[in-house]
This record gives sequence, C-alpha cells and structure tokens, in this order.
Amino acid sequence: MSYSAREAFLALFRGEPVRAMPCVYDLTYWRTAHQSAGDLPDRYRGHDGFLRLHHDLGVMPYYVYSLESDAGDSEVPGHETDGKGGAFTGVWSSRYRGVETRKETEGLVSRTTMSIVGHELVYERTYLPQSYCWSVSRYPVRSPADLAALRALYERLEFAPAYERYLAVERRWGDAGYPLAVLPRSPVAALVVDWMGLEGFTFALSDWPDEVGRTLDCIERANDPAFDIVCRSEPEVFHFADNISGAMVSSFFDSLSAKGYRRRFRQLHDAGKKAAVHIDGTVRGILRRFAECGADAAESLTPRPVGDLGLEELRTEAGNDTLILWGGIPASMLTPQYTAADIDRHMRLLVSCLDRNRPFIAGSADQVPPDADLGHVRRSTEALASLE
Repeated sequence: MSYSAREAFLALFRGEPVRAMPCVYDLTYWRTAHQSAGDLPDRYRGHDGFLRLHHDLGVMPYYVYSLESDAGDSEVPGHETDGKGGAFTGVWSSRYRGVETRKETEGLVSRTTMSIVGHELVYERTYLPQSYCWSVSRYPVRSPADLAALRALYERLEFAPAYERYLAVERRWGDAGYPLAVLPRSPVAALVVDWMGLEGFTFALSDWPDEVGRTLDCIERANDPAFDIVCRSEPEVFHFADNISGAMVSSFFDSLSAKGYRRRFRQLHDAGKKAAVHIDGTVRGILRRFAECGADAAESLTPRPVGDLGLEELRTEAGNDTLILWGGIPASMLTPQYTAADIDRHMRLLVSCLDRNRPFIAGSADQVPPDADLGHVRRSTEALASLE
C-alpha cells in the first residue's frame, strides 16, 4: 500500500516515525490567477482539477481560503478569503449580531462600511489586475473612537459550529491532502492584519496604549467560543493564519502576544489538537519565541535568498528539536527570474540540511505566484521525491 503525503503530514504532528518527506505547496494563488486570466488548462478546472494540479506537481493541498462556485462544480478552493464563496474558516462560522454592513464597488475599489453604536468603520481595498490580488487602501481603525467601535463590534461577534462544511472538503480530498482548519487571528495579528495595518498599530500603541490594551483583551475574550468549538471538533491540526514576521512583531511580542499564544496552545493541546503558526516573512527574533509558547509548527518559513536566515540556521533559531519547521522553498524562486541551476542549488542545500532541521515539512514560502514556472515547481518537488 502506498504511503500518502497526508499520512506523513499527520505522522509528524503525532510525533510518529515518518517514511517520506511531506511536500506541501500553496497553489491557490497561481490557480485562481490563471482562472481569472482565462488561461487555466482544462485539466485543472473544477475541484477535481484543483486536486489534479497538486498531484501533477507532486505536492499536497492543505489550505483553503474560500470556496467559490465554478462551472460544472459547486465549490472550488479559491485564493481570496472574501471571494464569492466567502472565507472558509474550517470548523466554525461567525457573524456580527445586529451590525449593519454595507458593501459598495466602484471600478477597482471595494468598500465595506460597518455601522455600530452610531459609528462607522470603513474598510477599503483596491484590486490590482497586474497581480490578481487586492491591496488595502484604507484600514477601518484610525482613532480612539474607532477602537471603541471595534470593541463594540467584537462584543457582538457570534461563533457557530461548521463541522460539516470542513468535513465535506476533507472527504473530497481523501488521501490526496489535508485541509488545515483555521483559527481566529490572535489579537495583535487581528489589529495589524485586519483592522489597522502595522504602521497604524505601531502609532496607536504609542499614542493610545490603554485603548489598544482594552481592545486586545476584548478580542481575546471574543475568540473564546471559537476555540471551544475547535476543541470539540474532529480535525487534529489547526492553523493560526496570523501572517507574522520577526520584523513586524518581535519588539512587542513578549509584552502583548506571548501570554495569549501560550494559553491557546495549552488549550489546544489539552484537547488533543496541534497547531501551526503562519510566519511568512523574516524569521529572526520570532521563531524561538513561538517554540517557547508551545507552537507545534512554524509554517511558511522563508529562508535566504529571500528571507533573513539560511536553511542551516533555522533549527538553531528555533532553539529546540521538536518544533516542526515548515517551508524552506521561497516561492519567488519558482518564477522565471531564477534558473533551473538556481533551483537545483537551493534544493541541494535544503536536502543537506534536513537531518539538522528535522522534523521538517518541505513547502513553498509563501504562495506560489501567478508568474511561477511550473517546470521549476516540478524540479523542486522531484528533488524531494528522490529522498523517499
């Protein structure tokens, strides 16, 4: 009987011996971009085509941002979290009770206005057709009054189980992959990624520290019901989609984030769950901190020549031998700007560092971009397949 990537993936999180290297690339961005451009090959259309794309490239699908309708197929994984099918949140769903929401689109600009306690929070994004993605052009929270309104919003946040939606994806993937169920963003990540941006959060922390502190506490409390749902659910492995980097949060991680992460990892472990955290930028200064907080895996680690650490430095930076290091292949290296010789050189280095870095999941860091050369992708995965 063949040994699937799913089996190897779960064995790592269970602390069991692994017979093959899991190879886990995020192809949703590449696929959705080519779907939008109209040049996605027919064999990669629909949900079966999504799985076929991963199979052809020798990688395991693992992340679902959204489930969107597709011709001849009801729901296909997409790239944007707020795509036509809405964000895929795994085993829970959420809504803001009694909050009026208005959405408008003008040209390439999408604007969402949330009205709460006589106050409006406006979130504006601009579509970038050259890169098939959205850029935030206005964050909703920019003043102490906005922070107060945001707390009122979180106080109206309600979670409900959505087990069947997750299990439907898991059944459809079977041994081909493992859908990673997402967790609510941690409080600091929520403010930085969703509500304020890094610059806005940094200034707010200096100018209105009490308001920021109250808001972080409010978000932490509001997330409690979601973690209760997670702990009662069937999946084993979950994901903090916090988009962390060392350069972004290292300076205030110990004072604002560490306690909350320790609490959540302990809560998950007590329920028999494991969790990875998404670190998709610089690594120095943050990897060891997550290991100390109890993280099971650090996902999307981007080494040199794109990141700030070499492959041979990752385990030392982690500071222990049990944290699963996940990533290692900068996605930008998979584009035509790099040559086949560059890919071969990088993969030889990765393979030479495997013993030092075990436990390890090979993966793209971060999403494989629309201009990726699939020949480069195959070249990188074939170098790993030869290890089996």
